[in-house]
Amino acid sequence: PACRWAPTPWPAAIMGVAGLHSFIASVIQPAHISEFAGKKVAVDASSWLHRGIFTCSLELEAGQCPDQFMDFALRAVELLLAHNVTPYLVFDGARLPIKTAASGRREARAAHRQRAVAHLRAGREAEARAELNKAAGVAPWMSRLLMDELNKRGLPFLVAPYEADPQIAFLVREGVCAAAVTEDSDLIPYGCPKTLFKLDDRSGRGSLVCLADLQAAEDEKGRHLFDGSWAREWEAWRSSLLLDLCIAAGTDYLPSIKGVAIKTAHKELRKHRSLDAAFRAAPLSTKLEKATGDAGAASYLEQVERV
Repeated sequence: PACRWAPTPWPAAIMGVAGLHSFIASVIQPAHISEFAGKKVAVDASSWLHRGIFTCSLELEAGQCPDQFMDFALRAVELLLAHNVTPYLVFDGARLPIKTAASGRREARAAHRQRAVAHLRAGREAEARAELNKAAGVAPWMSRLLMDELNKRGLPFLVAPYEADPQIAFLVREGVCAAAVTEDSDLIPYGCPKTLFKLDDRSGRGSLVCLADLQAAEDEKGRHLFDGSWAREWEAWRSSLLLDLCIAAGTDYLPSIKGVAIKTAHKELRKHRSLDAAFRAAPLSTKLEKATGDAGAASYLEQVERV
């Protein structure tokens, strides 16, 4: 069958990484989907469905259940096929319990939905739609309808055990697909070799990040971010510190720590060379204690190990 379950290829819980794109902007290159002609690319299906939902969030909230939420995904599929690129869509599977427990997304979406209702009652449709876009989520029936459309076209797809991101990265690392296509930066800490972000479904253009290029990434002053501070520094970042950086900067699986963003996390990891050492030393230890309390700091570090 076109749809099959896949083995877990990598730790299941990574995150959306706030600020990572701008942090590595020096190595992000413009690209066109035609660069992968004759090859297969792994696509984050939920990211394409989210973009489609934004065009009809008000109608979905009203229970009208239009199928136009699939328009972006189907246009993008046809675009790839027109450039002789085979789309291999990967769908999210089961929800991770650790994410359900730690993430505030459900509460945030509920708050946006409440504000949307208030705007609708006041006749402010544009404001209501904007709030609903922030509350948008991909429901299982939406994925099922898109799977049906893929089946009609004879296109392969896959359902991951949990979230799609680690499965996509695995497919690219193992050479099953030439690159990944997604909307956010989650695939970078998973070690995905090539990722095309923000694909335009009309022009086929996007932004390409090659993992190997991060060795040459620079800050705004032209200083290397991941190489040159000690012998074989890039190997350390590539093997584990990139993942540690993204965890330290904030995840969907742990409470956020005020004052610790991507630049601070990078500075401390570069200094201490491990996540555990960075969190146990000032200033991260001080920030962690303020956020969680003395007892909470130890618990937080235990949660980091589980993530």
